Amino acid sequence: MKSTIRYVIVADTETGGLPSKGGKGKPAKKAFVDIALCEIALVVVDLWEMKIVEEYDAIIAPYAEGLEYNPNAEAVHGLSAAHLTQNGQDIKDVYLATKTYLKKYANSKIGAVLAGHNFQLFDIPFFEEMFAFCKDNLWDYVKFVEDTMKMAWYRAEEQENYKLGTCCRQEGVELVDAHRALHDTRANALLFLKYIA
Repeated sequence: MKSTIRYVIVADTETGGLPSKGGKGKPAKKAFVDIALCEIALVVVDLWEMKIVEEYDAIIAPYAEGLEYNPNAEAVHGLSAAHLTQNGQDIKDVYLATKTYLKKYANSKIGAVLAGHNFQLFDIPFFEEMFAFCKDNLWDYVKFVEDTMKMAWYRAEEQENYKLGTCCRQEGVELVDAHRALHDTRANALLFLKYIA
């Protein structure tokens, strides 16, 4: 019997740093609003065919004044503010492309399904705020959100940690050039398919 859900869009972001709640005299730093969204990737999996069917990746030019581009984040993903300024896409174009994917791969009755690794805690706020910035609502298109980190907690009794690389290694999924959105998302999509299988 085939799943009612055919398509899941596995997604990832690279950002200018880590959002924080603030406290002890430090201001809160909000995803997308304060901490820059630098890159997103979308990898569509077909659950009927159990394979990747389409991919999208974009680096994003600065879209507001005063965005944080932390050197520690740049050291991880290699995307400097200068590189993004020169080569990045306009945020509205990235939003429109993302919305196109959500509509194209919507499942009957429930709309699009988004998934990622540590996705609900970290990435979703960046997507929510990108849509809000473009006067739209992510939740008009997305109904279900899946998280492979959460799935790993259910799946593995003991594991040294629940980072994407560790989970991929556990399942025999190759992760090359980690910490760039498309490479991470492609490996995460294959991990998701392993978990679903």
